[in-house]
Amino acid sequence: MISIVFCWVYAPPDRDNRFISCLLSAKTSMSAIRVAFDDRTYVLEDVLENGARYVRQLERARKTPGWAECQCAQHDTPLRLVIRRYGSMYHLAGWPDDGHRHAKATPTAKACPFYKDGSAVTTKAAPADAAIRKTAAGLNTRLDVVFAPASTAAGPVKPTTPDAAGERKSRQTASLLAFLQSLWSEASLNVWPAGGGTRNWGFCSTALVEAIGDGPINGQQADRVLHVMRRFEADQSKAINDELDQFIAALAPVGEAAPSRRALVLGEINEIGPSKYGHTITLRQSRRRYYTDNRLLDKVAASYRFAYAAIGEKQARVVTLMLVELKNGYARVVDACLMLCSATFLPCDSSFEVAMANRLTREGRAFEKPLSPNADGILPDFVLTDTPQAVEIEVYGLNGLAE
Repeated sequence: MISIVFCWVYAPPDRDNRFISCLLSAKTSMSAIRVAFDDRTYVLEDVLENGARYVRQLERARKTPGWAECQCAQHDTPLRLVIRRYGSMYHLAGWPDDGHRHAKATPTAKACPFYKDGSAVTTKAAPADAAIRKTAAGLNTRLDVVFAPASTAAGPVKPTTPDAAGERKSRQTASLLAFLQSLWSEASLNVWPAGGGTRNWGFCSTALVEAIGDGPINGQQADRVLHVMRRFEADQSKAINDELDQFIAALAPVGEAAPSRRALVLGEINEIGPSKYGHTITLRQSRRRYYTDNRLLDKVAASYRFAYAAIGEKQARVVTLMLVELKNGYARVVDACLMLCSATFLPCDSSFEVAMANRLTREGRAFEKPLSPNADGILPDFVLTDTPQAVEIEVYGLNGLAE
């Protein structure tokens, strides 16, 4: 593997262009891949990015014949796709062990989103006590949070719960950020294909739901304890808000003495503003406000300082995974993590990485943001994958020092 170290400096636009020019690549074109369900064909990209428009059609196809078909490649037997329900939405997912038959990337076309390299070496199975295990049904996850606390006191807890066989065994637990990054990696949202075009929240939410699958979170059905916000669309705003309201309302305590149940909400932050007793957080996908006290917000700002500083920046996205409960009729944030992303939702560790990721995206380069070390224990900032040999990129810079 070749390693290249870049020194990122503030410079006039023309100098910046010359600095990045070594990374230029011709953009590739892509013929629209189509999928068939409910006796019609549709553009796959639109189905993935605007899933709300196809709920009824997917619901009917899920009943009869029970699947959709991808038309990215021609085979003697059709390329079936799973139609999976998550909450009130329906999503397409790859058919088990069939990813290698989908269209792979070529110099003039992107790979089908459902393509999986069948020749790749099988990843070593996670140990039984691992916090996050990949299964045929999806991710089986154990988080260091409690969804049904004995009291309303906040704080991470390492629980012991039954496994699939009904036996009680201790498992490691994962933090909110570790889970969020695992979802991003499993959904391949840390990978950008050559000539990738654009990526909106609709595409991300669909990919995340596919990655979650039917795998449980802390032993509970995923869609009962994790609400993945879907893309905001004006004509769907009532449905989006109603779904979220119902999810939050279900956290109400059963009985006067019982505490509120807790659950997770995943979305993109719009803004953080002051409130009478602390602050409010709003997401881009809905009007609801989430309330947090100054103590927790200070903790989040210190723990995720680059992401926190980027909230409101036009060229960056800040994704959050919040643990919330219902208190006095309001959604209260018990814990949260932030993840800084580029304009196309590629994870980044700093504002300099955001600038680099945005530039590589604009130039149509194929690259990825590693979220776990490679075989040599190295975790580069980015890896170019459209070169004869993989090229590692390290981005250096100092905030506030223009020189």
